[in-house]
Amino acid sequence: MSHPKLRAAKDCLNCGETVPDRFCSHCGQENIENNAPYHYLIQHFIEDFTHYDGQFWDTFKILICSPGQLTNIYLKGKRMRYVSPVKLYIFISFLAFFIPPLVGSFVHHKESISINFSGTNEEEDFATFLKEELYQVDSKTRHLTFSDRLIYKPLAEKYIEMHDRGFNKEQIADRIIDSFIHNLPRAIFIFLPLFAFILWLFHSKQRWYYYAHGIFTLHFFSMILLVSMFSTLESYFNDSIMKTPVGDVWMFVFDIVDYIAIAYIIIYFWLALKRVYQQSWFIVFTKGTLILTLSTVCFFALLIAMTVFSIKVTH
Repeated sequence: MSHPKLRAAKDCLNCGETVPDRFCSHCGQENIENNAPYHYLIQHFIEDFTHYDGQFWDTFKILICSPGQLTNIYLKGKRMRYVSPVKLYIFISFLAFFIPPLVGSFVHHKESISINFSGTNEEEDFATFLKEELYQVDSKTRHLTFSDRLIYKPLAEKYIEMHDRGFNKEQIADRIIDSFIHNLPRAIFIFLPLFAFILWLFHSKQRWYYYAHGIFTLHFFSMILLVSMFSTLESYFNDSIMKTPVGDVWMFVFDIVDYIAIAYIIIYFWLALKRVYQQSWFIVFTKGTLILTLSTVCFFALLIAMTVFSIKVTH
């Protein structure tokens, strides 16, 4: 790949020191012309993550194939050969939340929920049903549980409001799905320190600092996002292939792939716990199962709460 043209002047534009060759020996900045073609921006973006010295690909290989090893290497202080945990997570997040929607737009994939109710006017019947339910709640003739108050009541109120404004049930469902999808990356980002805190609760406070759990969390969630990205891409092509004569066969194959992906994430977590925290397999299985269960409940509670809130403020 070509490089930007070197400046004729030998003074560093960043620190003012003399530059004997291509890079400044004082600050490390490359002594190149400022006015470079636009494609160099893309080139530098790629180089920043790949470095073309194998750092990027070595990091990916260890992340996927050796659970926990990347975390151990980083905590031992060997940090120059591999991409840093924060940089890795940001880049994989970019891939996971940018590429699937882009591919989905090409294959014309569209999620939709259909709510079916019997009656001559299904949408009117459903809206009337919800209004009656909310009336009973307001008049205290019907008791709501905590989850009902957190999820059911806000969604029912929003459905009625949007229905009265002329939205049909497909449009309302699409808005709910869009809100859920748009909140997913934010929910994951907010959940990262909580997951690290859960790890901290289950391990020795004298031996392991919160920082170490944070590094483990960034690597683990980078792997989850990577697997989720390929799983999402697979689902887009799954919908297209389902329309072909061999759709049923491929549906079975894709279902198997999804189950394998879920099993891979769980087994990966156990192996990473074993390699990083160096405990017996019984403790690893026990702790790992409890951590995953608690984390899953907390994450979906956070995601649902964020989705309901964003739906309530949607106009």
